[in-house]
Amino acid sequence: MVHPAASNVYSVFGGEMIVEPLIDGGAGCDVCCWNTPVQDAYTALFADRLKDIDLDGFRLDAGFSVDNCSSLVHKGYGSECGWIDDKGNVQPSKHLFAARRAAQRVYRLFHDPKAQDGRKSGGVCIQHVHGGNRYDPILANMDAVLSVEGAELMMKSLDEFPLDFYRANVMGDQHGYQVVYLPKSRAMGYDSFHGLALLHNFNPRGGYPAAFTKTPTVAPPVRRGNLARTRVDRPVRQGHGVLGLLEKRQALQTSSPHLLSGFQVRRGEKLLLCAMNFTRKPMEGTITIDLKALGFGGKVYAFDPIIKEPVALDGKSLKLTFTPEGFRCVEIASKPFEVFVPEKIGENLIPEADPSKCRTAARLPGGPPANMWTRSRRSN
Repeated sequence: MVHPAASNVYSVFGGEMIVEPLIDGGAGCDVCCWNTPVQDAYTALFADRLKDIDLDGFRLDAGFSVDNCSSLVHKGYGSECGWIDDKGNVQPSKHLFAARRAAQRVYRLFHDPKAQDGRKSGGVCIQHVHGGNRYDPILANMDAVLSVEGAELMMKSLDEFPLDFYRANVMGDQHGYQVVYLPKSRAMGYDSFHGLALLHNFNPRGGYPAAFTKTPTVAPPVRRGNLARTRVDRPVRQGHGVLGLLEKRQALQTSSPHLLSGFQVRRGEKLLLCAMNFTRKPMEGTITIDLKALGFGGKVYAFDPIIKEPVALDGKSLKLTFTPEGFRCVEIASKPFEVFVPEKIGENLIPEADPSKCRTAARLPGGPPANMWTRSRRSN
């Protein structure tokens, strides 16, 4: 809604749907109260978009945020706003249950088993998680949450926060929802946050303005690492069992307190290891895994899914090198990995694409075609 400083519309319409007293939500807007007809309007707008543009889902920013409201006339949408203390003063309350009902109503538009009246049966609902909506009754009505503006926004190095911070404030496993993760940052690299994502079972995202930086960290093609995690993790979710943190610590040791590691496993079949260097210096370290305790017997194989190369496994120890604040992924399996090696099996199907016949030939020892110089001189 438009701020009253810029409009007098509240005296005619809308004033009954904002919190009391007014809260400036930023960008010249006031904060609405979910315990009012704004809940009906919001849900109806989503229903209209489903019908006219076949909307597949949503990603909300502020979303179903819970705020203080002292209005004694806001009621009927799941909460009771405001209350009077023993001295007769009106005090604010939080419209948590109204926000939950709003989230439920919108979620059901995208998860209707019968997909009636333009609704979806398999939509995707994602909510940016922040202090205003970090309540399980609300986030239980999401398919995933997005974390991009936490305390990591201002961090300068990985050693500013212990791992307990990510487990307590970002990780969603204990709540039952998946976290999409990559904070906006001007001081940290992609690989630093992607390493944290793999350590804590987040789904890493990327792209401006998230983690754009000139720090010495080096960003590998992390999508391959995430796909490798999917190959291991999906069967786990289908009933193979998930190891607790304590059990993982007992099965894994690293050669340095600054080298932190975790893994996901299908016992006796596949394991995906993520290890991370928490210093801003290159590091070489050793990681020891009790493979026997994890059900692996006989010969096992190790493979780096990012650089697509085998990794030497000395019994149950791995020796790895790390870039500053960088991470490594290693897949371990009881069967050899199928590695695709491209090779030429015949002549080029498009002769014109031969390197000696295109402009890139200027970089070849044989030199460029004569007509290339002719065109260059004419253009000058």
